[in-house]
Amino acid sequence: METFMINSNFSNSLIVIPTPKFYYDRIITKINLRILNSIAGAGGVIYGLDRLQHISGLMKPLLSYHINGRDNTKGLIDLGLVWVENKKKENGTIIVIGLTAIGELFVTNRK
Repeated sequence: METFMINSNFSNSLIVIPTPKFYYDRIITKINLRILNSIAGAGGVIYGLDRLQHISGLMKPLLSYHINGRDNTKGLIDLGLVWVENKKKENGTIIVIGLTAIGELFVTNRK
C-alpha cells in the first residue's frame, strides 16, 4: 500500500492514510460484494460460516473460495477487506470473519 499525508485539524500533526495500490471496483465481484454486505449487515463480524451462509444465501465452498482466494485469484483476505480468526470453543473451533477498516470503508462508500 502507498500512503499519503494530510494535516489534521485536531492536532498540529500530520496523519498517514494508506491508499490501496489497486482499484477495488475493478476486482470486487458481485459475490464478493454480497459477502461484504452480509458481514456489514451483521454488525461487521460474523461467528461461523454457517451464519454467513444463512445471511448471504451462498454455499460454504463458494464462501471459502471468495474469502480465501486461490492460486491466481485474490480472496477478500488477500485484498485486505476481511480478517479471519479461528476461535476455540468447548466443542471445537469456530471461524470468526470480520471487516477490516478498509472493508468497512468500501462497503460504506458503495451505499
